[in-house]
Amino acid sequence: RKNIEYIQGNFDVSLGRTSNKRKLTWMAIAEKVNGVSNVKRDANDISKKFKLLKNDAKKNAARQRNHMNGTGGGPVKDEKLSELDEQMMYFVPDCFAYGFKGDNDLESNYEETPVQTLSSSQD
Repeated sequence: RKNIEYIQGNFDVSLGRTSNKRKLTWMAIAEKVNGVSNVKRDANDISKKFKLLKNDAKKNAARQRNHMNGTGGGPVKDEKLSELDEQMMYFVPDCFAYGFKGDNDLESNYEETPVQTLSSSQD
């Protein structure tokens, strides 16, 4: 849990950094993780594990959304995200996990706007 909080505190900053700065950030995170773990991991291992956890959280959030939006006459499954998944969702933009608002009925939200042609604008 402390490691995820540490990553949250450093991750946003590392996104805009150069490749070297990102490597240094992951090395610092690996050092923190190794300080509380019996198994020693390098920065690449930590980064890969982080990506796997983030992808798992996205899948679980999408599954939760699909269950909530499900139809078919049966009861809706009450599927909650784990605490880890909820923490990992901090790093995932909502649109990647839950889709865009109104994405299932784009046509009903479509507004027509008149198009002004070049010839009519010069008259």
